[in-house]
Amino acid sequence: MYWEVINISNIEKAYFSIDRENEYYEGYHNPKKLWNGWAMPCFEKKIVDIMKEKHNQRGDNMEYDKENDRYIYTYFDGGTDIFESIRLDTPDGKKKLYQIGAGYWVWDYYSLEEAKKLYKDAKIISLNKESSIIKKAYFNIDGQREYYEGYHNPKELWNGWAMPYFEKKIANVIKENMTKYGAKMEYDEENDYYTNIFPDEDEETEDKQIFHSITLDTLDGEKKLYQIGSAYWIWTEYTLEKIKGNDSEIISLNKDSDVVKTKYDSLDMEY
Repeated sequence: MYWEVINISNIEKAYFSIDRENEYYEGYHNPKKLWNGWAMPCFEKKIVDIMKEKHNQRGDNMEYDKENDRYIYTYFDGGTDIFESIRLDTPDGKKKLYQIGAGYWVWDYYSLEEAKKLYKDAKIISLNKESSIIKKAYFNIDGQREYYEGYHNPKELWNGWAMPYFEKKIANVIKENMTKYGAKMEYDEENDYYTNIFPDEDEETEDKQIFHSITLDTLDGEKKLYQIGSAYWIWTEYTLEKIKGNDSEIISLNKDSDVVKTKYDSLDMEY
């Protein structure tokens, strides 16, 4: 494996947006080194993995090549862009970064204050826990009685619905419950993802939804989570205080990471 080490005092932290979208990814670059006037950013792996999932949700094809420690973006015509790793001395210390889209994509760059001013609903994707966008909530699907503990970016919605992430033990409960409701959910251990299979309207073919895992820095620390139903199902998020009704069942993890199922009216709100 080859890592290029570059010591450049001009490396600065910034927040990068593609084509002036309202998602701003925390990364690093030399503001004096541009490609046709556009930024050439580098990102930490956790940021890139979030970026990869967002791109793939939109129908793109971006994958991590673990053997060669690089990311590959494949176009519809079969062409590829390959984004290698690099080590830089940054204002936050020496870091291993990935040159995602540098010299290929239309990246703008901003300070954190500029990004927040440009869009009131700016999505700041950062590894700074104090500004983490990944927060805990309780998610209900389409009016069912279960409320599942999970995480999400409250500003990231799909057609107005929440896009949650769940820990594996919670995801297993969702799988079991959805199977009772008639779905065909399974966990693929070899590939570490969940699938939901359902027939098309003509019932002659089947469509498969795949829900991958992703590691995120949440307000409760770093967690491996699964995007169950995100951008597919009608999820609504709630705080504990907003969950009402004696028939509600709250499914959460206790301090020992065991699954706990609690009725709302017997819930210890101090927990």
